[in-house]
Amino acid sequence: MLNTNTKSFINKYNIISKIILIFLCLIILSFISLFLFLNYLNSLWPFPDVKDYKTIPLPESSIIYDRTWWELYKIYLEKRTYVPYEEININMINAIIASEDKRFWSNPWYDSIWIIRAIFNWLLKWSSISWTSWITQQLARVTYLTDERTIERKIKELYLSIELNSIFDKKDILELYLNKIFFWWNSYWVEQASQTYFWIKASELNILESSILSSLPKAPTWLSPYNNKYALLGYPLILNNSGSSIKILSKNDLDNKDNEVNKLTTFFDKLDAVNAWSYLKICWINYRNIKSYNFFVDELWCTNVKFNKLLLFLNSISIEYKDSYIEYKTWRKDYILWRMLEDKYITFEEYKQAIIWSFGFEFNEYTDAIRYPHFVIYIRDNLFEKYWKEEIETGWYKIYTTINPLLQDKAQELIEKQVITNIEKFWAKNAALISLDNKSGEIISMVWWVDYFDKSNGGYNNMIFARLQPGSTFKPFIYMLSMIKEWFTKYTIFTDAKFTFPWDYTPNNSDWKYMWKMTLSKALNYSRNIPAVKNYYAAWEEEEIIKFLTPFWMKSLIDFKNEFKEKNGYNYVYAAPMALWTVQITPFELASAYSVFANSWIKNEITSILKIIDSKWNIIETNENKIWQRVLEQKYTYQINSILSNINDRPWGWNYFLAIPGRQMAAKTWTSSKQYKKEIDDEEDTILPKDLWTVWYTPSITTVVWAWNTSWEELKIKAYWLTWAWPIMRDFMDFAHKDLEIEKWKKD
Repeated sequence: MLNTNTKSFINKYNIISKIILIFLCLIILSFISLFLFLNYLNSLWPFPDVKDYKTIPLPESSIIYDRTWWELYKIYLEKRTYVPYEEININMINAIIASEDKRFWSNPWYDSIWIIRAIFNWLLKWSSISWTSWITQQLARVTYLTDERTIERKIKELYLSIELNSIFDKKDILELYLNKIFFWWNSYWVEQASQTYFWIKASELNILESSILSSLPKAPTWLSPYNNKYALLGYPLILNNSGSSIKILSKNDLDNKDNEVNKLTTFFDKLDAVNAWSYLKICWINYRNIKSYNFFVDELWCTNVKFNKLLLFLNSISIEYKDSYIEYKTWRKDYILWRMLEDKYITFEEYKQAIIWSFGFEFNEYTDAIRYPHFVIYIRDNLFEKYWKEEIETGWYKIYTTINPLLQDKAQELIEKQVITNIEKFWAKNAALISLDNKSGEIISMVWWVDYFDKSNGGYNNMIFARLQPGSTFKPFIYMLSMIKEWFTKYTIFTDAKFTFPWDYTPNNSDWKYMWKMTLSKALNYSRNIPAVKNYYAAWEEEEIIKFLTPFWMKSLIDFKNEFKEKNGYNYVYAAPMALWTVQITPFELASAYSVFANSWIKNEITSILKIIDSKWNIIETNENKIWQRVLEQKYTYQINSILSNINDRPWGWNYFLAIPGRQMAAKTWTSSKQYKKEIDDEEDTILPKDLWTVWYTPSITTVVWAWNTSWEELKIKAYWLTWAWPIMRDFMDFAHKDLEIEKWKKD
């Protein structure tokens, strides 16, 4: 038998052995766990390399500018504009820190308090792991990871936050974060969000605006002011004694809204710092946010809670009166303002003022900010054809255009004024204008419709590039070739009388009258049809006209002929239509062709781009090396210019309308009359006006104005180029030349 001491020793030995065995097992399990964990971590590799984060090209919107470097439009897939830390208002900096990571400046790469809180929430409530992240984590996630809630993502997130903090300082991280997060409505990054919601720069944000923007990343879709404005800003409720309520949405919803809002304003205005931490009555509690066992709730769904605690939940401040009381529903904006106050980023007076300002705060109606939409859309579409669309949308290109903002504003103003004042009188609802700098070939003004956004009135139709009947504005080109062939000169006598060609064709003048003998110059200025037709058939052949007009950008003539042949199986015969100017060309082509006259037969490449710069400031396109060529001898230019500016050969009184005092001004006009209407009274056909044209040019500028309706409704009989198109042209050309030196036509 073993004695007591021996038994005791054996027992101790067994206990020690078990402890050692357990310890060895734990060590083995630890090594196995470590091995498995390391193997698991290895499966997550490779992690993104953050060393070159700032040098990584970020997708950023390209920008179109006018010739004065004023921004016109952002071409975007997602609207992005990068802004450095120094250009972000301190209010926005403080608001985002207060809302997302209040210990941001003092934390290393993590927030220990948040980690401990997440663990306790999980242990005590047996809930899922809290996925709350600090700013560095969020930056890592939005840059490199997805939104999926997995342990793997969280581990990667922690690792990348360590890397980011080891490379960048706090300001860099905050700058990168604010230039990464999403503010909804296609507005990425703080600068673009500021411009979208408030039409200001990030450097100009005040306290209220900063609290609003800082609210959005938490739930961009739900909190967007264009989706749920009142969830973002809070809103007042008027309640009667029965407990029923009316949400105040606009001034039209309740007559006494202003009075009640004034009461709410008074409440906040009288609120002091001491009372702000005291208990206030709140009503209509949302049980998802305040548990019933924490607060006593009366029969009206009201309770008492500290003011600062109130702002953590979707609840309301209640202010009682004799027969009713007003509630103020609070949401995230109020919470952020309170956090800014707690963290001493703002004073209590600033806090109150921000709350009060929010009562009547109205967001600008969202529009895709675009200046000169007619011209800008033309530029954008051309860029998409020339370059890769996604490259333009995300490549941060700077596109500097030729448009002159002073002239563009004037053109738009004149067209709008003409429509507003004369639509009932003439029934011409719209007009198009294009103006070119003759020497450079630059488009300096382009308006193709009175309102680009008015779809019902054809605003989206680009009439500058629509094929239209140019009418008599085409006649100078009819006469030109015969003068070049030296068949005729401007002094050649034509007979304006009824005439029938051998193939039984009898042309007529628009007024059905005859002026008998006249010079070519007078025939052109009086726009007589019969002399023009005689000129055409005497000097032209169909193929010659195509060849002659090709250098004048009249591509529509060839396109029309090809389309006609494809559709009908034979060539379109230009003869009579060309002579009677019923062929179709575009206002752009017409302006380009006349600019050759104005520029002494030198054909400049027409351009709308000054230069394009890429994200590295490399010039990828410029108009400095433009293509130009002399089409014909200068002496022929002088002849046509002298004819179209000859004050002696114009109809009586027209010099007043077709001139700018002190300048050599050439002009051609036309009103078509191809629309017929059956009158009820006498059942006779009435010829109504259609296209209204004026073309003016000086040695400096060529401008074309066209007017009618895209619905092709007939105009009123009194509508004429002189009554409708001319006022636009006169005021525009006078304005365009006021600071230009006076030039004369070149003879040789």
